[in-house]
Amino acid sequence: MDYRYVDKEYDDFTNEELDQAVKVDAAAVLDKFFLDAQCDEYYIVGKSLGTIAMSLEVKKRRFEQAKLIWLTPLIDQPGVLDAMIDSPHRALCFIGDQDRYYSEENYRKLEANPNLASKLYPGLNHSLEYGDRPVDSIGMLQDIIADIDKF
Repeated sequence: MDYRYVDKEYDDFTNEELDQAVKVDAAAVLDKFFLDAQCDEYYIVGKSLGTIAMSLEVKKRRFEQAKLIWLTPLIDQPGVLDAMIDSPHRALCFIGDQDRYYSEENYRKLEANPNLASKLYPGLNHSLEYGDRPVDSIGMLQDIIADIDKF
């Protein structure tokens, strides 16, 4: 899903209202998709804001067997953190220690989930970049894609 929560119509939304919009919109899109879906295997991938919706959706029965990929999850959000800590799903997590949503304390909590393989990248920011090091950023993205491919 590609959402446009940076458009002008969302300028006056509080963080709570924005979180709710993400959850409601994602649920509506997925409900419509599953009217005709004929899939036996699911992968759910969420990046940033998408991990808010993902944290709710993975609790639904239709995703019991889904594999999860958390890209720069908002682990400062209790709902996202709890979903990741308590998840029985096989999952991958990729985050950098320069991500504004990263917390060492919360990341350590993630490491306690045996179903979740977490990768912490020193120097990586929320955009999955190393700031002024584009070549290193590309190399890191190649590593992430290779890990996802193996998953």
